[in-house]
Amino acid sequence: MTYKVAKDGQSNWRSSNIGMLVIGFLIFMPFGLVLLAILTLGKNVNLVGMFKNFWNRMTKGADFKQPNLWASASDNYKRQNYNYDNAAFNAHRDARDAEFDEADKAAFAKMAEEEVAFNEYQAFKQAAEDKATLERFKADQKSDD
Repeated sequence: MTYKVAKDGQSNWRSSNIGMLVIGFLIFMPFGLVLLAILTLGKNVNLVGMFKNFWNRMTKGADFKQPNLWASASDNYKRQNYNYDNAAFNAHRDARDAEFDEADKAAFAKMAEEEVAFNEYQAFKQAAEDKATLERFKADQKSDD
């Protein structure tokens, strides 16, 4: 078997990569299999460096601007704040965004009204069922006497 040797003289099978492979198998076998495939098929793979880079990106953020995953889509769009040299286009886009916001507010208000009406209907229906059950109970009590 021949080992792939990188230009810097290190192969994929250096001790740090083998250690990461063993840890991967101990933690979660499919993860270890993925690492094995990366080491077998990859060219000049440095697993420790890959995981350091991943960890830094997760904790400190990536170099490029990422949207806030917990915000709404419209918030992410506004946060990007794309300004082009064309002022007319910027004004058009701002007006369109305002229309979308108004449409969203109207849709949410309509849904809230429907929810209130449905809850009132459910309460009325439950009260009617409770009253009918009480009437049946009273009727059964009178028939037993």
